[in-house]
Parts: sequence; structure tokens; C-alpha cells
Amino acid sequence: MKRFFGLVFVMAGCLAVNTAIADTDIIVYPAKPKTEIIKRPQADIANLQKEADDGNIKAQFNLGVLYLEGKKIPQSYDKAIYYFGEAAKQGDAQAQFNLGLMYFEGVGVARDYNQAMKYYKMAAYQYMPKADFNLAYMYDQGVGTTQDHQQAIAWYKKAADQNVPEAQYNLALIYYRGQGVPVDLHKALELFKDAAHNDHADAAYNAGCMYEQGLGTSIDKEKAKSYFKKACDLHNQDGCKEYKDLL
Repeated sequence: MKRFFGLVFVMAGCLAVNTAIADTDIIVYPAKPKTEIIKRPQADIANLQKEADDGNIKAQFNLGVLYLEGKKIPQSYDKAIYYFGEAAKQGDAQAQFNLGLMYFEGVGVARDYNQAMKYYKMAAYQYMPKADFNLAYMYDQGVGTTQDHQQAIAWYKKAADQNVPEAQYNLALIYYRGQGVPVDLHKALELFKDAAHNDHADAAYNAGCMYEQGLGTSIDKEKAKSYFKKACDLHNQDGCKEYKDLL
């Protein structure tokens, strides 16, 4: 019997999600938020400092990155937050995202989900897919806010429409489980396939499982084999095993 995999973030174990598919042993943990800081090409430090202090947004952002990473200048989280903050005030979406990330992860500051959500929203309203996804995750999991499946779905859809594979994957899990929406296995499959085509290994594996078992579609061993191979190529070992079993 096949299992559905996600990336473990908080819990571990098996989860039965819906009586309509209770005979399937599945693990359906969502993909993690984006946690990689956004960077830009760096310029001369002295010029950056002068331009940043004169109010240049790009210089403020770049100086924030340098202080955050401690490259070329001594690391200072306080100064990183200051310069990201100055750029964020002037509407720089990437600075807003980085501030959201620092508060979400507690990098150089006390972890503050309210502040994280505030800055993620600022970036998301400027059409930043990573911010859309992280904001959706917070609503999905109730991190720093009341769990709100409808808000999660809305923000996941925005990110999914911009080809964020983790958003496509998490949205597929929502339709698979019927979390705030009716169970829709066909839509779940289509979203798993979208994420798989964007090189999400677990989504490829899940799509293979659904084709093999006829969940949301008719049974199609060839398509199952194709998605298991895709998962295997992306280093999902369960995908490798299932692919070999179908040869």
C-alpha cells in the first residue's frame, strides 16, 4: 500500500485524513516556509554606506544583507534590521520579505510571528510569490494567527499560479484532505502534477500513487511509473522503489 509524503515540519507519524480515502496509508505534512534570505549583487562598501545613509533603497537593502551575513563587514543583526527596515519603509518588497523571515525564524531578534506576518503581507501585496507562500503557510498551520483555511487557500492559490511548487503541493494536500473545502481528489492530482513538473519530488511521488491506485483518476500504471521515475530522479527513494516495482 502506497504512502503520501510531505516534509515534516512540526509533527511525525501517520494521519488518516478522510473516510473516503481512509484505506490509504498517508502522510500529508505541508512543505516548509521559504527560509532563504534574498540577496542582490554587492557594490563597494564605502559607497554603499553613503548611498544607504542618503536614502538609496537598493543600497539600504544590500547593506542589510552584508550586515546580516557578516561578509566584508562585521556581522550586526541590529544594523541588518535597521537597513532592511529603512528599505521596507520605502516599499522594497525583498527587504520586507527578509524582515518577515528574520522575525519568523528569530534571527537576531526574538521570534515574533505577528511581525513576521506584517512584513510578509507587505511583500505579498507587492506580488512576491515567496511571501504569498509563507503567508499561506502561517494561515494553514495557525502560526502567529488563528488557523484560517480560506485565507490559506487564497494565498496558496496566488503562489501556485506563479509556479511556486511548494504552494502547488500544499494546496494539493488541502484538496486531498478536504481541509476547508470538499475533498477533490482530481484537483489534488492536478496540483500534485503541477508541482511535480516544477521538480517537487514528493508531489511526483504522490501523483504516481494516485495513478497507481486510481485516486481522482482511472488507474494508469504507465503514468504512475512515469511519476515514480520523476520522483526517483529527484532523489525520492520511495519513488525509486515503486518505479522498480513497476518495471
